[in-house]
Amino acid sequence: MKQSIIGFVLGCVLVGAILGVYASGLKTELNIAQTDIQLQKEYAKKIEQGKSQTEQAELQQVAQQRDACQSKFQRATFLYETAFLGGPTRLWAIPADIEPVYLGAKHGSFSHYDSKLQTETVQFQAKAKQ
Repeated sequence: MKQSIIGFVLGCVLVGAILGVYASGLKTELNIAQTDIQLQKEYAKKIEQGKSQTEQAELQQVAQQRDACQSKFQRATFLYETAFLGGPTRLWAIPADIEPVYLGAKHGSFSHYDSKLQTETVQFQAKAKQ
């Protein structure tokens, strides 16, 4: 009887030791899995931040292009024609800030008008169509 009780106790201790080793392995696997999940979350967060920064940079670039385009239409361009005798005569105005090409036979020049400052710049020589 003592031998069977000792055998039972030794069996329980042996099963307990085996279960302890198995539980230790499970705990290690659980820690590895949790670490892996945490790293995946951090990686996904960094990818989102990178996308967000890229989108913000693209948005800023588009906004700058829009502002540059809109500023061209907040100004006007005046085309002048200089006759053989006399000074320049204003022919027409374009409601945009551009550099026109002069198609006439006389001498052409242009200037820009800033509506905010209500001033006209000096006259520039217009490109002639040849």
